[in-house]
Amino acid sequence: MIPSTTAELSVSLDRREGWRAKRVLITGAASGIGLACARRLAEDGPQLVLLGRTDVDEPAGDETTCIRGAVSGAGVADCLAQAVLKFEGLDAAINCAGVKGDLIPTGDQEDDAHDARYTVNALGACLALKSELRQMIAQRFGAIVNVSSIFGIRSSSGFGLYGATKRAVAGLTKAAAFAAAKYGVRLNAVAPGPVDRPSFRDVFSVLERSSPVSPLGRFAEAEEIADAMFWMAGGEASSVTGAIAPVDCGLGAQERHAGAALR
Repeated sequence: MIPSTTAELSVSLDRREGWRAKRVLITGAASGIGLACARRLAEDGPQLVLLGRTDVDEPAGDETTCIRGAVSGAGVADCLAQAVLKFEGLDAAINCAGVKGDLIPTGDQEDDAHDARYTVNALGACLALKSELRQMIAQRFGAIVNVSSIFGIRSSSGFGLYGATKRAVAGLTKAAAFAAAKYGVRLNAVAPGPVDRPSFRDVFSVLERSSPVSPLGRFAEAEEIADAMFWMAGGEASSVTGAIAPVDCGLGAQERHAGAALR
């Protein structure tokens, strides 16, 4: 069948060519999942624009631009403008910028903690989506992948504030996916559980990777989260939009309270 619309044409090209010659924006690329995504994508040689609050270690991609800045309205808009100017468009955006939660009951959280988490995790995701959607709707194709959390899907007594910000990301993703589908733009999100890196291991006081913190008995690696996001943004997932996919070693599948499994 010959594609009859720009959206159908982009899907056809995605399926055939995969990630070749893609133009990708990654926020939160200085560390954690964002850095893992940048390294994963660099293996396939796309054109990358990386945004991070600290200096980004540039992966060995064919064409990579690194920008230091926060996920604010001006920060993302400037980063996106540079990407579009340099690459003449944007095929995918992977939004990883975020701050982790602390294992503290909601009533005991400091006011500053509320502001920081909502500003980066919820408002930052919203502002990034606004800029990215404007570009992709105008060009009539594109894919966006956000980072929610298993705590944005299941409750935890110690992660009320963090979970609320990540639930906001999930809600934004679904609402925007519904509105943008008619323009050929797809939006999805991953919902990781704890990721095997020092910041999370300190929070949960888990020193051994083999501890039974999930049905698989381990944390996920940042590279495993990146693989899932890579798939969701690529042509192989051309029929997937509005999905919130747990990548949590089975943590969310447990019948008992998700937070209890982490203590």
